Amino acid sequence: MKARGFAIALCAAVALVGPLARADEAATATPVERAVEIYKRANALYDAGKLEDAEKLYREAWQLAKGYDIASNLGAVTFDRGKYRDAAEYLSYALASFPAGGKPAERTNIQDALKKARAHVGALKLQVNVPRARLSINGKAIGDSPLSLEVFVDPGSITVAAELDGYEPAAQTIEAKAGEAREVTLALAPKQTPPVERSMVGPVVAFGVGGAGLLLGIVTAAVAVAKTNDVGAACSVTKTCPNSARGDYDSALALSRVSTVGFAVAGVGAAVGLTLVVLQNRKASPTTSIVVGPAFVGVKGAF
Repeated sequence: MKARGFAIALCAAVALVGPLARADEAATATPVERAVEIYKRANALYDAGKLEDAEKLYREAWQLAKGYDIASNLGAVTFDRGKYRDAAEYLSYALASFPAGGKPAERTNIQDALKKARAHVGALKLQVNVPRARLSINGKAIGDSPLSLEVFVDPGSITVAAELDGYEPAAQTIEAKAGEAREVTLALAPKQTPPVERSMVGPVVAFGVGGAGLLLGIVTAAVAVAKTNDVGAACSVTKTCPNSARGDYDSALALSRVSTVGFAVAGVGAAVGLTLVVLQNRKASPTTSIVVGPAFVGVKGAF
């Protein structure tokens, strides 16, 4: 391409103002006016062969007011400077946004320029199975899925990646070739919830406490029975209970109470242990802890 390589570049600010002026005048008048002025200066630089300076001004105008005509001239100047990927992107945008009432000759010029640019780069049509996935090429963000336009890349090895919260990222490395168009499909799979590690510490502690309570209950009950038998034997001889039997009586009574507590602890420990085993088999692991008091055992937490 020579300077001012195709006819649309000869169109001055009149072509730019038309489609842009349809927006709310109060909101866009100043940016559009600035874009028109910058566009004129860029055209003059382009005509003078000062391509680097012209490109800078075209990009500045593009940031203020995107339009097919600025995109066309950006495509022309970047092509002339050997930036074929940028040229293809701008020309593709210009063609996609070309107005329905535009001149057929201008459209043809854009199509011809895009064909020349495509011969130097690879073209990708990206397909992703979920919307709003963040897309990148070689680590550089290029937008969210779905993309309406092709993505142009320099020839060589590239990695196309997609990621979305709640999904496993997907990536594909391909060898892009100049003048080749290809489709790249990325499939994101929902992340799997990791299995909850089940701990048997809680149930073991609960059953252990219950077992200790059961042993305590059995031992103290046996001793209490023995003390009771001694008291009964001493009292049956005289038909009255002597003072010497009073200590055995009190001891038997105390041991009986301790035995009752031991059996209660055994029952609660067994119940808590069984409860924790059942809860461990659920999908969500409960937050629990064993509570042991002087005369009780229990479990607290969120189930």
